Amino acid sequence: MESGEAVFIEMTTAMARALNLGEPQDWPLADAEAEWGYEMANYGQGSNSRVRGKKARELLGWVPKRTSVIEWIRNQML
Repeated sequence: MESGEAVFIEMTTAMARALNLGEPQDWPLADAEAEWGYEMANYGQGSNSRVRGKKARELLGWVPKRTSVIEWIRNQML
């Protein structure tokens, strides 16, 4: 389920900082295809994915426990 929206660069940056890996770097698609193959590089990264809990909220009365995936990564992931 979701508890808000975040873009991958925000999540990646938060994870890299939490793991002391420095800043994330761009990975050109051609390099990703060479490493992972066409399908995974183009479809598996989910760069345009969106998950929403609208039905869970409306039908089940679900309420998220966390308000932000970014805050969870920064403060609770490790």
